[in-house]
Amino acid sequence: SGGFYNEKTGKYQYVFPNKKGVDLNPLGARKPRSSVKQKIHGQVSRISSPNSLWIKIADRQSYMILAQGLSARNRDDQKKEFLVTLDYVSPIGSVYRGREFKRQWKRYTLKKLKGELKGKEVTVHLRFNKRSMQFRGTLYKKIYSKAGPRLRNINLWMVYEGLSYYMIDQGRAPQNSEYLKAQKIAEENS
Repeated sequence: SGGFYNEKTGKYQYVFPNKKGVDLNPLGARKPRSSVKQKIHGQVSRISSPNSLWIKIADRQSYMILAQGLSARNRDDQKKEFLVTLDYVSPIGSVYRGREFKRQWKRYTLKKLKGELKGKEVTVHLRFNKRSMQFRGTLYKKIYSKAGPRLRNINLWMVYEGLSYYMIDQGRAPQNSEYLKAQKIAEENS
């Protein structure tokens, strides 16, 4: 069910089946629009840089709805993956000690992120950036503690761990005070 990969355009073309009673969009995905935020569940398939990663969507129909409007470099139709740039963090932009230190910092940050996220199921709160034709978002991972399961904000965790400063270039985060507190704790622990 689904469609076919068009070699000429390099895109997957979805064909809706005519089955009644079949849920064609189990994730509740909506076509990306600048003003609409949406919550998606997927798996971290690869981490391409310290502030962006690839999310794999298991359901082809939901993936194709989400991939509409994304540029070719921000999606992989064959693997059902799309790139998400993390909001409010920029580990490489946080480093000002020279080229060699930046390379070491990038390797260290990638190693920490891969250990925390590679292959893990996550929830992503997405925003579509129409100009760059990509998704930006906040990533959440389910963790288990004595109090029971809860969601960990990975963007906030990166600031708390000292992997990045809190970046306000896209506006303040809804949890602005938590980010500021995490940054203060990270600075005290360094």
